[in-house]
Amino acid sequence: MATTTVAGIVNIWLPEGDIPVAGATVTVFGTQISATSDASGLFTLENVPAGDIFFTTMADGHWGFADSYYVPEQTSEPIRLMLLPDDYVIARANELGRTVSTADGMLEIQFYLGAAGGETGSIGAPSDAPFTIALDGQPVEQAGVIANEHGSGMLIFSSVKTDDGPIAVDVAGVSGVTTCVVDDAEGTTFPIIAKTITIADSYCKPTP
Repeated sequence: MATTTVAGIVNIWLPEGDIPVAGATVTVFGTQISATSDASGLFTLENVPAGDIFFTTMADGHWGFADSYYVPEQTSEPIRLMLLPDDYVIARANELGRTVSTADGMLEIQFYLGAAGGETGSIGAPSDAPFTIALDGQPVEQAGVIANEHGSGMLIFSSVKTDDGPIAVDVAGVSGVTTCVVDDAEGTTFPIIAKTITIADSYCKPTP
């Protein structure tokens, strides 16, 4: 099997800007391949297999992410992986009047460049009611995304049990306005990992 070297950076994501993280563990999901980010948040992974690969992040005091990249096509340049501070996640959950267990995972459907607002999604496992993020950065419990001026938005499902993964994800555009697909590939499933937010990329375009 063909393999390659993948380099990147781990950042804490916050509305006010990204912060590089030292000492984060980056892993190729389902393998023993891992690395630790350096003082600048940089990491290098050796012998990464080709294909659609999930990279996961983990660090004390943070929620990790699981995000997929096509190797080597999307990894010829350094990739960016994220973390979220525990207190940030807890604050957003409190704003929604819900609790979040670190034994569960979350799944975030990320609508990229083409959403008009109102696009919906569903996942193949029980969860809390989905929420989106308003333009002012506040979480809003509703089934449809709020899209920004770039045509992107997100729909997040919390309290997904790890035993239910991997799960399927479906998206729907706004009738007569947009048409959306998940990850440009039918049949893609997504891992659910404790204290980790799994990203499912979705792409929308105007309905013909």
